[in-house]
Amino acid sequence: MSANNGKNNTALVPRSLSTVEKLDPGAKRVLALMVSDALAIAQKRLIPVSTACTSDEIENWYQQGNHYGYNGGLRYFNPECLKWYRKAAEQGHARAQYELGLCYYHARNEREAVNWYRKAAEQGVAFAQFCLGLCYELGEGVLKDDTEAVKWYRKASAQGGAKWFSRAA
Repeated sequence: MSANNGKNNTALVPRSLSTVEKLDPGAKRVLALMVSDALAIAQKRLIPVSTACTSDEIENWYQQGNHYGYNGGLRYFNPECLKWYRKAAEQGHARAQYELGLCYYHARNEREAVNWYRKAAEQGVAFAQFCLGLCYELGEGVLKDDTEAVKWYRKASAQGGAKWFSRAA
């Protein structure tokens, strides 16, 4: 019979304790939970959300935002409305991006409003194009820039926006 009997003898070799091994059991549990949470967050970020969602799901999220947004006159101040619009907007839903821009505008966060208006405007949402033009005209959330304002007003107008907005160029 061999000397190690098929067992791993490395456990018998003396070694110094690592920092983790020196911790008391309570601290080890806290550290284990922190590592577990960090891994869970990393996994969520590594999996592309867009591949996990169907266009029907995204449209349903937008409709949920509308439900909470128009239900009971709480539009733009309802956290549920914001949650569902954001979910759809982050997946590229143009109308949800515009609505989310409105939410931020009414919450007086013009910079974030411009961010969402731009995403929707670049996808051809006329209302978002107009709102983005207005932000440039008034210098809300962006530096005042009449050239940019006219550019976005014209895009909205080309889609029939002139009949909706008296300020359209």
